[in-house]
Amino acid sequence: MEYLKVAQDLEMYGVSYLPIKNSRQTPLWLGIDALGLNVYEMDDRLTPKVGFPWNEIRKLAYSHSKFTVKPTDTTAKDLVFHCDGVSTCKLILALCTGNHELYARRRGPDSIEVQQMKAQAKEAKNARDMERERLLAERRSRELMEERYLKMERAMQEQEIAYEISQSTLTDYQHKVKELESQLEEEKRIRMELQAMQRRLEEVNQQLALESAASVEERLRLRQERDMVVEQIKQQQKLIDEQVAEKHMLEAELAKGPEFNRINGDLRRDSCEQELECLDGLQKPEDDRQALAVTDMDHAKRLEMMRLELNPTRDRRKLQQVDIRYEENVSRGMDKYRTLHAIRQGNTKKRVDQFESM
Repeated sequence: MEYLKVAQDLEMYGVSYLPIKNSRQTPLWLGIDALGLNVYEMDDRLTPKVGFPWNEIRKLAYSHSKFTVKPTDTTAKDLVFHCDGVSTCKLILALCTGNHELYARRRGPDSIEVQQMKAQAKEAKNARDMERERLLAERRSRELMEERYLKMERAMQEQEIAYEISQSTLTDYQHKVKELESQLEEEKRIRMELQAMQRRLEEVNQQLALESAASVEERLRLRQERDMVVEQIKQQQKLIDEQVAEKHMLEAELAKGPEFNRINGDLRRDSCEQELECLDGLQKPEDDRQALAVTDMDHAKRLEMMRLELNPTRDRRKLQQVDIRYEENVSRGMDKYRTLHAIRQGNTKKRVDQFESM
């Protein structure tokens, strides 16, 4: 059935070709199909040149090898052509009679039984369409829910990663705070030792001043002790300076904590906004209507894709003239029905004259 749906739109589908001659004895092809009579040139059975639909034909007759087609337009001349013999005329008459009867039957009023069958078929088709739409809606809803679930899962994973990073950063900050506290305690201890050394230095200086008359050996010992205390004071002061510099560096790193927390909070708010946008996307029924509106074009798109896929495998050397003409028609945007519309332009008299002049 799918093949027939495609084949019925082809130019040569259902056409019976029989050789005829017009009044000028020009060899031509007469094409008989379900839509009417068409006249073709001998070297081109793909594109008709003149066409007569069945609703323009009133009567058919033949005498020996002469065949006459009487149009419904009384002002037009009869379409007269010659065949090879009586047998060809009989075949043309039988084909024309059968196709014309089917043409009229298809366009006539239906019987009650046929109307009932069509109504039942229409109801069944509507039920199938509704079921298909329901299944499509369920599938779209499921896909949207799955997409929403995946987005939420990704957002949760991102939040977990951000939480782990913040926890790790917080642990680092706590460790640095403890280090800073221990350094402050160490600095306090060193300052106390420094103060004790400074008091000892003052005592030594006072003792030197009081004991100026002491022996040389005692003054030398006191000077050495004073120099040693001064050196210890310098070392303690250097250590204090290093501790202060390290403390300032830790305080600068701790000062960055609020900025990190602010950025982390902004990231979570962005995720919430994106999630709300995803929920808003569910309220768009016009997307479904647009998808259903282009369903009829899917078949043509698939055929075009298949044609493009098969083109590389074709042997251009084996193409016949009819294949070349078909490709030319496709490139010009012509198909079966556009061609029939073009050759049936004008009144019957004009087309009969065109046939006789071929």
